[in-house]
Amino acid sequence: MFRKILAALGTLALAVGLSAIAVAAPASAHHTDLSGSAACAPAGGWDVTWTLVNSENLTATVTAATNTATPTSPIAVGMVLGANPAYGSANSVSTTYVQHVAASTAVTQAVSTTWTNGVKASKSATVTGFPTGCATADADATVMVTAATCIAPASLSYATHDFSTFTSGTADGTKGATSGSALTHYSVVATAATGHTFSSGLTTLTIEGDLDPQLSGASCVQAPGCIPNSSVSYSYDPLSNSGVITVADVTNSTHALCDPFWVTATSWKYVNATVWPQMLDVVQKLGPISAPGTYAYAAAVTCGQGDIYASDVAQPDPTATLDAPSNPFPEHFLHDMGFTGPNPTWVQQDAACASVKPTVTYELGACYQDGTAPNLQSSSTLTLVFDNSASTVPVTFSVPTALDVASSIQPTPSIVRTVPPGGTVKVHTTPIGNQGGSFDVLMDGVYTVTIPDAAITVQQFAGCLDAKPGDPSQTNETCVAGANVGGSITVGMETGLVYSIDGPGTAHDVSPVTVATTAGLPAGSYVVTVAAAPGYTLSGASAWPLTIKIISAVCGQLVTHPLVTPAAQMTDLTCVAAGSYTLDGNPGVVWAVNGVAASAGTYQVATASTVVVTATPLSPGYGFDTGIPNPSSWTFTFTKPALASCGTQLVTLAYTGVSSSLQLILAGGLVLIGVGGLLFARRYYRRA
Repeated sequence: MFRKILAALGTLALAVGLSAIAVAAPASAHHTDLSGSAACAPAGGWDVTWTLVNSENLTATVTAATNTATPTSPIAVGMVLGANPAYGSANSVSTTYVQHVAASTAVTQAVSTTWTNGVKASKSATVTGFPTGCATADADATVMVTAATCIAPASLSYATHDFSTFTSGTADGTKGATSGSALTHYSVVATAATGHTFSSGLTTLTIEGDLDPQLSGASCVQAPGCIPNSSVSYSYDPLSNSGVITVADVTNSTHALCDPFWVTATSWKYVNATVWPQMLDVVQKLGPISAPGTYAYAAAVTCGQGDIYASDVAQPDPTATLDAPSNPFPEHFLHDMGFTGPNPTWVQQDAACASVKPTVTYELGACYQDGTAPNLQSSSTLTLVFDNSASTVPVTFSVPTALDVASSIQPTPSIVRTVPPGGTVKVHTTPIGNQGGSFDVLMDGVYTVTIPDAAITVQQFAGCLDAKPGDPSQTNETCVAGANVGGSITVGMETGLVYSIDGPGTAHDVSPVTVATTAGLPAGSYVVTVAAAPGYTLSGASAWPLTIKIISAVCGQLVTHPLVTPAAQMTDLTCVAAGSYTLDGNPGVVWAVNGVAASAGTYQVATASTVVVTATPLSPGYGFDTGIPNPSSWTFTFTKPALASCGTQLVTLAYTGVSSSLQLILAGGLVLIGVGGLLFARRYYRRA
């Protein structure tokens, strides 16, 4: 019995299992067929066609889909696929969707569906094959029409043209309506670039329309209006940090800008060898600028930065310092205003131009008698000289131990002075008398400038020194190479004295005189003055009037003299005397004897010989009388008489050819020799 029951239960279980298998087999076959293919699109690019096929005789709903951005018939969530009882046969039903793409890159589509019996399935497909030679429909060409106004007709301009060019139309890209009331028709043609088409799929596009003529009549009678900012222009020169703003008037205006504005030209100085920080230097404020005209602006830059600020709200007012761009002063430049002009409107110099070189020296005042001791002299004042002339930044000098005699505070505080770049300040302090003194000088710059401190020592005063000047001298103008050359004034340049020269007009003043001789001074009246230097007293004259005279009013002009007649004659040798020749003493003649220069006078000749005498004018201003050659020449032949003709006459030849003065000298010498011989002989015999 028990075996029969087990057999029956086994048979029942087998039947239930087979029935379950029969039901599950069809459910596991639910799916959606998905495929795609690409083809050239008529309007350019590619059309990808996706095909969906339901495998079941049940409806299915799309629950998810990807790549649905631009299909012609989108595959969207919620779409229903109808039942397909003929799946797998020629009568099978399919659904297609077209997706347009502009690039030939792989496209993937994925779809998830759920059937009415609750079965779910997903499918994806990728299209990689794209035909070549397809055009892209991304070409574009548009025109822009500017409406007619009371001052101009409507006009046409080519606005944009992507992947295309205008192949017909006006040359400059614009077309205006003709005058009068008639419309102007326009027709322009654009051609797509290779590989591109317009949205219509065509490679050409024709754009047509009409342009209205200029408006007229009562509608164009308008009330005067303000001047727009488009009428404002400016120039800018970065080298000088300057320029000119021009406000042009317009037709039928109120002669006033719609938006007045302010301009501030500014320059800053570096405080050390870096760009930041900067100190305010030059400020020029213009504004409000509200009417037609030209407005010049400038702010010279000296080792720093130049900025041209502008605002339509209020006058820009820069702060005393600028630590960084727009800090702490908010910078708004002229080029930010929207006017016509260059950009930028600022200039920045190399920070290497910054220099910090302060120095401190001292000067003693004039000498005076100290009442505490007879004849004792001292310096009446001590002056500290704070020199910042070699710096490009301000420097503060402090002398804690020196009293500031210029201060109104009692007792006087220490000396504190801030000296601007390029400046020098002198400060008087308490007299130091004879004892000398020493002062520490603290020097500080702004921001990060570090300056070494200094100390000056005033030597003990030894008393005033007496300085006596010599008399200056002068030379007159001279005539050199036909031109007047200025004269000169010479002074002694003694220690402790300072000379000055006051000339005819300030152009010839020299103060102080630094060289002994001041040359190149024109003719005129001068005054030389002298003063004692600190520590010296002046003894003697203190002023001298001097006059430099002109050498000649005709310098460079030829001066002519009366004509002269040169004369030369000879006396021949005789039995008892030498011969001679004489050259006259006319000042306009230059003589030469046998080619050697000679002076006027009489010359003796002792022996037979020939002498050639030549005369030439002294200078171009001299000339010989008419008929006398230039040069003139004489040949003198000296001959000795025969002895037979001389008889018993004594011929003195020992001194022939010697001048009378020389003869006297020779004779005197012979007398001295004779006297000497007699004295020697007498002394000799006396000894014997």
